[in-house]
Amino acid sequence: MMAKRPALVPITRRALITRVNRKLAENDEQLMVTRGDTPKIAIGDFWVRDNHKNCVIGKHIDLEEFARKIGVLADYEKLEDE
Repeated sequence: MMAKRPALVPITRRALITRVNRKLAENDEQLMVTRGDTPKIAIGDFWVRDNHKNCVIGKHIDLEEFARKIGVLADYEKLEDE
């Protein structure tokens, strides 16, 4: 008998951004959401800012991949489709 793969639990974009920012706050960093088309070309939909130095430290962030990398999104969770 084959083991069933558990269903992935959907997490909203807003909830995931909150989790990421809570983790980044430990290093005085923040995930930012880009508004407007022109900046999206240069830095992407999401980017990371160093609040202490007030500078961009990460561009073109893939939200789900980044959240998994920093440990705030479990293997059984996924970013909810919009």
